[in-house]
Amino acid sequence: MKVVLMSAAMGVMMASVAGAATVTSFDNFTPTSPYASWSTATITSGPTALGIQSTGFGGAYCNLPNVDGTGADTIQLDATVTAGVAGFIVALGDTTGHEWNYAWYGNPAGSYVFTKSITAFNFSTGGAGALDLANLDYIHIQVDPGAFGSTPYNVSFNDLQVISTVTPEPASLAVLSLGAMLLRRRR
Repeated sequence: MKVVLMSAAMGVMMASVAGAATVTSFDNFTPTSPYASWSTATITSGPTALGIQSTGFGGAYCNLPNVDGTGADTIQLDATVTAGVAGFIVALGDTTGHEWNYAWYGNPAGSYVFTKSITAFNFSTGGAGALDLANLDYIHIQVDPGAFGSTPYNVSFNDLQVISTVTPEPASLAVLSLGAMLLRRRR
């Protein structure tokens, strides 16, 4: 019985570490319904990224195959600014219409990996309630150059993931492993 309980505890601890999903790699990605300045932007769907050349605020809506991000606690966007200044905004939407928006503003030329806690969204739309990470259905990707609105920008969206940053403390894993070995040895 003790071995079963110890094994169950190990399983629960390891399950809490799981929870990563690539929302999109932006490989050969074609956004739908570009709006604002992106309706006339140069949009390049490449083998490893989605490139946008534009001026002013713009964005696009993108349907996803249902993505299961169960267990994730962090959103992570890999993006590049090669010209201008860009504020990246990503909205995650679920199948029930909840939408949480995440923003990283004022980024000059450079490569970035932005992260933010899933629950630290900048604003939400689509009604009250939590975002259903098990049923991510669409994204909006946007660029807001802010005060640099008349300066052309060139950006790439490289990768978007929801990930788990929770890792068990090594000492806790060691104690559980040792306990399991001792219990098995007693039998």
